[in-house]
Amino acid sequence: MNEYITFTYFDTDKNQEMTIKCDATSLCQNLPSYKGKKLNEQHVVQQMTTVFKLTDLPNALRVHGKKHTGRVWEKAAKMQEKWFNSPAKIMPEKIKKALDTNWPADLVLTDYYTLDWLEKVNITGVVTKGIERLLKGRHRLRKMGIEKGWNRQVPNCIYNNAAKNKLKTLNDEVYDELRKVYGDTKHFLLKTKDMQKFHKYFSFQNYSLFDAWDKAVLAFGDRIMKDEFFATVAGCSLIAAIGKYRMPSNKLVVESVYLYVRDTFDFNNDRDKKGRETENQYLGHWNYTGFNVFYLHQGLDKLNQVVDITPKPIMASSFIAMPSTHFNSAKENIYFPVRNNHFNKWRALNKRGGDLLIFSSLKEFRCDPPIEVELK
Repeated sequence: MNEYITFTYFDTDKNQEMTIKCDATSLCQNLPSYKGKKLNEQHVVQQMTTVFKLTDLPNALRVHGKKHTGRVWEKAAKMQEKWFNSPAKIMPEKIKKALDTNWPADLVLTDYYTLDWLEKVNITGVVTKGIERLLKGRHRLRKMGIEKGWNRQVPNCIYNNAAKNKLKTLNDEVYDELRKVYGDTKHFLLKTKDMQKFHKYFSFQNYSLFDAWDKAVLAFGDRIMKDEFFATVAGCSLIAAIGKYRMPSNKLVVESVYLYVRDTFDFNNDRDKKGRETENQYLGHWNYTGFNVFYLHQGLDKLNQVVDITPKPIMASSFIAMPSTHFNSAKENIYFPVRNNHFNKWRALNKRGGDLLIFSSLKEFRCDPPIEVELK
């Protein structure tokens, strides 16, 4: 019966703890290799299951949602799985900023969620606030108990001058499409199945659904742990597009708008004018049971610590996947930092990871009063 010598090492290239099992005669004289390809076949390499990997994030989301809200966060998890399983493709800024419409159809998710669902799972009220801002503007303060109405000239309102100017200056291509779809832009979408072009042609106002105030609200207590909206879309925009309309003479009368969410699932970092990355965006700390957010890491871009929430000093590592055997704590107490470049490096290594363009379904709202502009 052969006797074996076993030793364990941490492969920094693969972020994995590896165990080499060697017989006593050869003593592993060569360098350790993955799955024993360059060693004697008697040398068996085993991957340890204690290592937390980037591809564990989707199931961690499911566990997290069940633990904190009583329901599995399936939409957020499936979106991550779609990214991991798609061919590698990095979203250019022109697509991210909706300046181009040629993102591959298999990386565009349409009707992925409804506006009603997003409003339901959002605990900060930002979706409801966004709908109100787009449709009505900002509520004026009462004076002496008298209602002062709405200010419709505030930014992001569909009635403000900027929105009307955009409607006035439709280019010939959009004008021609409006003539073809007979009073309802939804006919264009039903005919073309192209949400990218629908957005380019007919959107005319937007509202960011994750500003500095929303971040502050989420940071209070454990709200961020319970907000499925944040886990699913985070920094998306609520869009207003022409819905039902009339075109008498040289006028455009918008009688309703379609509201929808547009989001991108990508890992592009901000860059300066010379194209150099100015950040490596922090995406929270993760383990098998879900995520947590440690705001010191969000503020300090270079900080990359493994956090142990067991009452003892924080332990640091430059790895996303430090084996839990390095700690004496329970694995649910160890959280690993995740940043944009972890996904970017995974994509380069595995030749998978396709950035996604995501649209919610449309929801129609009547314009009261209709928006009327003279076309130029």
